Amino acid sequence: MLNRLRNTLKHSIIYGLGRLGTKIIGLVLLPLYTQYLTTEQYGMLSLLEATSQIMVGMLGFRLSSAMMRWIATEKDEDKNKTVVYTTYLSTIIFSLLICLLLLPFTGFFSDLYFNSGDFSSYFFILVIAVALDLPNHVTFDLIRMAEKSWLFITIILVKLSVVLGLNIYFVAYLHLGVEGIMIGMASGNFIMLVMSLPFILKRVNFKYDFSTFRELFRFGFPLIFATMSVMILSFADRFIIKNLLNLSEVGIYTVGYKIAGVINLIVLQAFSLGFVPTAYKMFDKPEAKRFFSKILTYLTYVLMIAVLGISFFSREVIEFFTSRPEYWPAYKVVPIIAFTFLIKGWQYVVMMGLHKAKKTHLVAYSIMTAAILNIAFNFALIPYLGIYGSALASAIATFIGVLMSNYFSQKYFQVRYEIIKILKILLTGFFLLTVYYFINDYTLILRLFLKVILLSSFPVLLYLIGFYDKIELERISSFWHSWRNPGRWKKNIRRVLNSKDDNE
Repeated sequence: MLNRLRNTLKHSIIYGLGRLGTKIIGLVLLPLYTQYLTTEQYGMLSLLEATSQIMVGMLGFRLSSAMMRWIATEKDEDKNKTVVYTTYLSTIIFSLLICLLLLPFTGFFSDLYFNSGDFSSYFFILVIAVALDLPNHVTFDLIRMAEKSWLFITIILVKLSVVLGLNIYFVAYLHLGVEGIMIGMASGNFIMLVMSLPFILKRVNFKYDFSTFRELFRFGFPLIFATMSVMILSFADRFIIKNLLNLSEVGIYTVGYKIAGVINLIVLQAFSLGFVPTAYKMFDKPEAKRFFSKILTYLTYVLMIAVLGISFFSREVIEFFTSRPEYWPAYKVVPIIAFTFLIKGWQYVVMMGLHKAKKTHLVAYSIMTAAILNIAFNFALIPYLGIYGSALASAIATFIGVLMSNYFSQKYFQVRYEIIKILKILLTGFFLLTVYYFINDYTLILRLFLKVILLSSFPVLLYLIGFYDKIELERISSFWHSWRNPGRWKKNIRRVLNSKDDNE
C-alpha cells in the first residue's frame, strides 16, 4: 500500500507542477488585469470564465470519465482503442454541434448577461474556445490513465506560455481588454489540441462502436448533473452577486476567489489527477479500505496547511499584485473560500465507493442537493453579509453535499475514516486562524514574522495533542534524515520518480 500512496503522491506532485505553472501565470496576469480592467470589467471576465467552465463540464457529457472507468478494467488492448476512438470522435461531434447551435445566439447572450448587445463578440469567441477545449479533456484523461504525467505538464506549460504572451500583447499593447483575454483563451485551447493529437492517434484504431457509445453515455450522463451542480457550487455565487449587488463586487470577490483558488488548482486538481486512476485500480485490492482512509486523513492535513498559508498571506499577496486599492478588501473572503476547498477535497475521496458500484446517479443527487442549497443560502445571506455571505453559503452547502455522498457511498463501500484525527486537524487550524485575525493589523514586518510562526506551529501543535502514530513519526524522522542534506535531493527525487506501482 505504501507504494500505492507514493505513486499517487508522485503523479499528484507532477500534475501539481503543471497546475502551479497555471497559477503562477494567473498571478503574473493579475497585475495586468487589475491595471487595465476596472473592477466592473474584471467582473465581466469572471462571468465569462465561469460560463466557459460550466459549458466544458456539461457539454462533453462526461464521456472522458466513462472512458477512464472502462479502460481501467478492460484487458483487451483493441477494445480499449475502440473505446478511446469512440469517445474522442463523439466529443468532436459534440463540439461541432455546439458551434452550430450556439453561435447564432451570441447577441442574445450579450443582452442576457450585460444588458447590451455590444459584447456579442465575447460570446462568439467563448463558444469557439469551448468547442476547441472539449476534445482536450478526453486526451488529458487518457494521459492520466497512461500515467504520462510529464507529457501532461509539457503540454500545459506550452499552452500557458502562449496564453501569457498573447494576453500581454492583446491587453497591454492592443488594449483589447476582455476581448483580448478571450482570444488568448481560445488560442491556448487550439495549441493544446494540436500538440496532443499525436498521443491520441497512437491509441485509437478508428473503429466507432455505437453500442460502446451508449454504455459510455449511460455512465457519464448522470455525472453531467453532478458536474453542473459542482459548477453551480463554484460559480453561482458570482451570478447572484451580480444580480443582488453589482459587477464591481463580482470583480472584488473574484480576486479573493482566485487567491484561495490556488488550493483548488495546485492541491485539489493535482490530487484528483493522480488519485482517481490509482483509486480505480485499488477497488479490488485487500488493502483498499485502509488506503482510502489514510488518503482522506493525509489529504486533510495537506489541505489545512494550504488553507492556513493562503489565508495568512492573502492580504500581502493581493496588495502586492493589484495596483488599484479598490481590489484590496478581497483578502477578507479568502479564509472562508479556502476552507470550502478543503471540504471539497473530502468529496473526491468519499464518493469513490459510488464510482466502484457505478452508482453515479447518487453522486449527482448529492451534489445537486448541495448546489440547490448553495443558491438558497446565497440569496439568504448576501443581502445581510455581502460577498462574505456568499463565501459562507458555499462552505455550508459543500459540507452538506459531502455528508450526503459519504452516507450513500458507505452503503456500497464501507470505509472507517480517521474522524478523530481529522477533527484534531480542523480544531488546530481553526485555533490558528482565530489567532491570525488578532495580528492582521500589525505593521507589515511584525505581521509577516508572526504569520510565519503561526504556520510553522501547525505540525508542532498536532504533535502536542497526540495526532501522529508511532509509524508516522518514524516515517517523518526517516524523511527528515533523507532530505535534510540538499546534496542528496537530486538522488532522492530520481528515486521517487522512478518508483513503481505494486502491480508493475
